Amino acid sequence: MTKKEVSKWLAKNLERKQAEFGLADWRIAVTHGASKEAVDRFLTCMQVTAKFQYQRAQIECNPKSYERYTVTEFERSIEHELLHIHMSAFQLVWNFADIHLSRKAFDSFDLLYNRAQEMAVRSLEGFTQKQRGKHGE
Repeated sequence: MTKKEVSKWLAKNLERKQAEFGLADWRIAVTHGASKEAVDRFLTCMQVTAKFQYQRAQIECNPKSYERYTVTEFERSIEHELLHIHMSAFQLVWNFADIHLSRKAFDSFDLLYNRAQEMAVRSLEGFTQKQRGKHGE
């Protein structure tokens, strides 16, 4: 895909995808271009940052990755990030750990937290694929 095709897909489909994933009342911005923080964290395709209490999220897309996507792969990646938004409520636990754990304990917690979140999102992806199959999509 090109940046133009990605922008066109987002304009046509993001609002519908938000509704499908129970996020219609959220304000979700998609940006083209990874922030320095995202690059530092080895962002290759997409990353979401969400503020659950404000129902706001930003999905950062790396334009250098667009050429690797088919339309279906891009759509699945957006869906993956939308599922991560639901997990953002657990950021409260991460914030608590950041404040109250030693740096060494927090670093271990951070690895476990991120791995558990990714496992949960991948499990939910399986569920959404089954639902899609039931509805003939």
